[in-house]
Amino acid sequence: LYFYIFSYEYIYFLIKMIKEITETNVVNLNSAILVNVLAPCLYVLVNKILMDEYFGLGFPFSCSISCLHFCCSALLFKIIEAFESPTKPANWNFKDKLIYAFVTSFSIAALNVSLRYNSLGFYQASTLLVTPLYLIISKKESRRFINRSKVFVCFIFCFLGVMVVGISDHNEELVRLKGILAALVFVFFGVLNRFCCLKMQKNFNQASKLNLIATLAPYQAAWLLVAGPLVDRLLNGVYIFNHSSLHSISSSLGLSVFFALLVNVACISVADMFPFHLQQILEQSKHAVIFALGIFLGESFDLIRLLGFLLALLTSYYIDLYSSNEGG
Repeated sequence: LYFYIFSYEYIYFLIKMIKEITETNVVNLNSAILVNVLAPCLYVLVNKILMDEYFGLGFPFSCSISCLHFCCSALLFKIIEAFESPTKPANWNFKDKLIYAFVTSFSIAALNVSLRYNSLGFYQASTLLVTPLYLIISKKESRRFINRSKVFVCFIFCFLGVMVVGISDHNEELVRLKGILAALVFVFFGVLNRFCCLKMQKNFNQASKLNLIATLAPYQAAWLLVAGPLVDRLLNGVYIFNHSSLHSISSSLGLSVFFALLVNVACISVADMFPFHLQQILEQSKHAVIFALGIFLGESFDLIRLLGFLLALLTSYYIDLYSSNEGG
């Protein structure tokens, strides 16, 4: 009850702030930081409560939830795009749209499946593996000054920290196995997603973020409309259409959709106003807040688990700064 009251109070604050941005084209730095940090954290918390069968509502259809998010995002950003001043569109062919949409949609869907099966601590720690692994694989010319041996050592430290967090989880063996597989699938698609983002920045640097999201979201929704129910059927043994409790979780689904849209709005409107180093601090803050939310929800907490998470977090922060300073 207190969580829902807080969520709706926060929603009122965010709507008021977005209205001020729209009317004045000025955003207060403190408000922007709140949106940039709290929106993703509440998005994760709402989805965890929605899907977790132990302390949450036990709604198991992770991919279908992601599909709903993309459908609503496609609708919202097409409407916003229609009222925005014209910008240079993202002119890409149908094949590129399908490829980018496939990678990004399944990256988010795998992340949602990982959220369902894993603790918040391991879920968040596993996302830290994407950047060092991407830097090891990447052949981009601007990374020629990066010492890949140093990056590989950082990846090993980050991986060890993630494993320490994962080992301390007390899930059933089957649940733990599904969670680890989902995290690995996300890391794979997360690295592919970074390559796709790099190519999009190179090919469509004149197009606005709004235009890119509005162009891509319908294709992302289409991929998950086709594959989402099938993947959920494989994981749960039942189709979402046969689930009987959809009406009882409608308010939670509404909150989940709202925060998913808000994360996208924050990406478009306030993310670029921060300098790079502040962006990195805010990004690491999100990881720390989500780890702390896991403790708040009753996940196991001990010094070894905390040290493992800090090892992964600080290694990830270091590699981000190192890659930016060396031309990455």
